[in-house]
Amino acid sequence: RPVEHWTPWSSDKWPMEGKTMASGAKRRECWAARDAFFACLDQGDGQMSPEAEKRCAEEWRDFQKRCLPSWIKHFVTQRSLGQAPAQ
Repeated sequence: RPVEHWTPWSSDKWPMEGKTMASGAKRRECWAARDAFFACLDQGDGQMSPEAEKRCAEEWRDFQKRCLPSWIKHFVTQRSLGQAPAQ
């Protein structure tokens, strides 16, 4: 059965089987990783340059490990628009 036909009351498994919503602790881990990555970027010109890519590689990996891809996209977009990250 295609995912687009899934409903919460259907007998089929949820399409994100095995994935869980982020708990409060996991969200805080994500935010800490985000803050560490952005702080690393701010040590330079604040942009993802080749120099920053090398310097911030560990923070970037941690950010990717601890945050959902959609959250990463959201945080990076907010930053590029000059908005403070929402918590």
